[in-house]
Amino acid sequence: FASGHIVANEAVDALALPSEAIRRDADGPYVLAIQQGRVRRLAVTPGSLTTLDGRVQIMEGIQPGDVVVTAPLRLEPDMAARVGAL
Repeated sequence: FASGHIVANEAVDALALPSEAIRRDADGPYVLAIQQGRVRRLAVTPGSLTTLDGRVQIMEGIQPGDVVVTAPLRLEPDMAARVGAL
């Protein structure tokens, strides 16, 4: 008996987030990001690629270096926010 993983698709330099960071509402998928001391709602386009550890590829909507809220906190767009030590 053996087990393993088959890599069917691979994306080099892809942006990926934990699936918990992607929220959905009537307007579609989005993430909450911290920009200039405020919570911002950023619409995203998830890709079809999901990693073995549950991260989802993001095709559009965020850039490398964006600070995205990954915890299920009750935050609303335009709330004041401060990022602690990373």
